[in-house]
Amino acid sequence: MNTSHARNTAAFLVALALVGCGGGGGGGSGGNTPSPAPVAPSPTPTIVVTVTPSGPIQQTFPTGDPVSVALTGRVTATNLASGSVVYLKLRDTTNTYRVPAAQPAAVDQSFRVEIPPSPNHTAGNYAGQFEITPCGDGQCTKVLGPAVRVDYSLYVTLLGEWEGYQRDSAHAGYVPTSLDPSRLQLMWTWVPPRDAAAVGAALSRPATDPDSLFVVGSSVMLDGSEQSPAVYGVGAYNGKVRWSHAIAPTAHAVAPSTSTGTVYATTLNDPTLVTGLESATGAVRFRYSQSTLPSAAILSPTTYGQSVFFAGPNGEEIHSISSHEGRPLWARPRVGLQVAMPALDAAHVIYQAGGTIEVLNARDGSPVASLVDPASDGAAYPGPTAVVLGTHGNAIVNSYNATQGSSRLSSFHIENRRHEWSTSQSYRPLFAVGDGVIYANRRNAPVPTLDAIDENSGQVLWSWTPPTVEAQTAMVGNILLTRNLVFFSTEGAGGSFVWAVDRATRQEVWRYPGGGYVVMSGNRTFYIVSGPFGAPLDYVRGFREMLP
Repeated sequence: MNTSHARNTAAFLVALALVGCGGGGGGGSGGNTPSPAPVAPSPTPTIVVTVTPSGPIQQTFPTGDPVSVALTGRVTATNLASGSVVYLKLRDTTNTYRVPAAQPAAVDQSFRVEIPPSPNHTAGNYAGQFEITPCGDGQCTKVLGPAVRVDYSLYVTLLGEWEGYQRDSAHAGYVPTSLDPSRLQLMWTWVPPRDAAAVGAALSRPATDPDSLFVVGSSVMLDGSEQSPAVYGVGAYNGKVRWSHAIAPTAHAVAPSTSTGTVYATTLNDPTLVTGLESATGAVRFRYSQSTLPSAAILSPTTYGQSVFFAGPNGEEIHSISSHEGRPLWARPRVGLQVAMPALDAAHVIYQAGGTIEVLNARDGSPVASLVDPASDGAAYPGPTAVVLGTHGNAIVNSYNATQGSSRLSSFHIENRRHEWSTSQSYRPLFAVGDGVIYANRRNAPVPTLDAIDENSGQVLWSWTPPTVEAQTAMVGNILLTRNLVFFSTEGAGGSFVWAVDRATRQEVWRYPGGGYVVMSGNRTFYIVSGPFGAPLDYVRGFREMLP
């Protein structure tokens, strides 16, 4: 019985297996239809993203200038979903710049990415490449296309020093950089040493090099005389005296000027007219021997290239000497006795001589032209002044007219030998010129008034006066101009201030108590030489623009 049951079970399983396999009968049409073969899915379209940058990138700017680099171009794509955003991952191959995180860019549109300025650029050439990789997300976990590169070449120039009267040989008071006044911070204050019996101190207008500010200081005695004059080199970063050079007590010291590596100390009523000092140590480099009277119509030298130019020995001559050795190059008779510094361009020495503007050949001092000033009656300006070089081959001067009691500004085109215009208002010297606009302090205005004057026509474009509540009554010191700001000082019963007015908005954006003479060095140190109301300048403050 058990054996028979086993055989029946086995037969049943075999039959079931044949049924499951579609077998069991002959393979006629009575069986099931075979299932069709599966269809392979369509391939996903390949995404191709292409970045085409503009370039190469080439820029020139002065050291310390907060200039960003603009990286521009276009992104194209195929098979990318509509509305998708591509992220651009950036890399600087030389690590000169700190590039931002991956930036979004729309497809089939132009992109622009600002590379933040580097705070560490010293003067020189910088070359490298920006690498751009298109990605599908901000972390660039999915790369959408090949990386591309664009070359950059940056030329960082020296900003230039405040070498003397209104900065350099153009005397335009213009520093070609931008400042953020909200980031100007006081670093130090320096008060010059004084004799035990002194009742005060007096400082001259300053000059700079990258490491120091140079100024003549003396003690003011009870009788008003000045004693113990000396040239001081004050450290730009700490306000400490690096060196001092004593001046003979019988000499009258003129404000210093500088060129690369040298400070020029000019002394009247002394056998030495100009002493060249090593700017780092104060050591004497040379002495240019010329005896002068105490009243000699001489200011400190103007430097240009490898030469310096100045009046001597009593103001009736023009001298040129080599800048580092003090070797005489030429001397010529001078017209008039105006206490003025000459202005220099590559070809000319230009100085004011009362009723004329005299133009000399810079190479040998030979006369080139004498331009009559129709706004002057020929009288010498009652105080120091200088020719200021404008921006279109012109020279601008204070045209003094003693008969009318006026001091209008006048412009002369040097090559064309013609008078261009004279202003209707009178202005103080130490004005500034830049980008086609003259900024000048109006003389004898009922309230302190700064005028912005069109350099091409002499017409006033706009004016600014301090708030009435500050009770300011006079403009003092000089004007310093940057690309975005104009700095100047006022004083009155309410104290004195340095102001910064935005050139674009024409609004006050900064003020600081204690006005005076303002300068800026090549390392972007901002100095204010100040003093009490109505008294000589007697202390210096150094400011720096702090990084954000």
